[in-house]
Amino acid sequence: MRFPCVLIAVALVASGRPAAGFELVGTTGGTSLSLCEIDKATGALESSFCDSIGLISPYDLASNPRIDPLVWAVTRDFFGDGKIELVGIDTQRKELASRTSIMIDEPLLTLAVDPTGHFYATTATQLVRLDPISGDVTVIGDTMSSVENGLAFDSSGALYGIGGGRRLMRIDVESGAATLVGDVTDVFRIEDLAFDPDNDELYGIGYDGVYRLYTIDVATAEPQVVGPSLGRPSGLAFAAIPEPGTVVLGLAWALAGCCGRHGRTSRMLCG
Repeated sequence: MRFPCVLIAVALVASGRPAAGFELVGTTGGTSLSLCEIDKATGALESSFCDSIGLISPYDLASNPRIDPLVWAVTRDFFGDGKIELVGIDTQRKELASRTSIMIDEPLLTLAVDPTGHFYATTATQLVRLDPISGDVTVIGDTMSSVENGLAFDSSGALYGIGGGRRLMRIDVESGAATLVGDVTDVFRIEDLAFDPDNDELYGIGYDGVYRLYTIDVATAEPQVVGPSLGRPSGLAFAAIPEPGTVVLGLAWALAGCCGRHGRTSRMLCG
């Protein structure tokens, strides 16, 4: 007898306490995902080396560290059948915790998680919503303007993205339509965005001849340089730092049926 495969995106906190804080992380581009911790005050890497996570090519990072201990990415498997995947990354253990095939033929260019834990992404022309369990995709609508470099929600549920390399856009989550806020000046391109859970400040990682970390004013798109940062970045997100004594499961699966008939979701946690 098989039972439904149930995803519980929660942290089990043995001590009953919330996260100790939040850290900024980034991933590098190419055909291998490397996770790097970034000092948000300076832009510098916290360590001289980054942790290799796996042979997958990440397009974008996203998180909601107040309710979910995992950081998420959309990827394409260039070594297999080229399928699009949603992967969950355990930033404390430095390993993949989940892989779900997404039922779409075209690449997902960006990813964001809203304050209630729902997943959104963009293709070249559309805003879509993702089901992290089944991999199903719901089209919300045309963005009217390409949003291909970064996507992030603030704490109120307002969605922002980058189009044309450096145009900051605000996106309507009901229609998908993107409205220009302004150009992020003195930057060739912004690779990804992330809101700080502590103060709702928008961070971006981009290139102006040197890869740098920036803060960006959401009202004007005006950037402020934080400092030189991660080279060849493919994603930026904030991750939860658990309190000592916290047991983080992050992605817990019902034991029976988690490797069931659909075969869409990874067996990494099912054995």
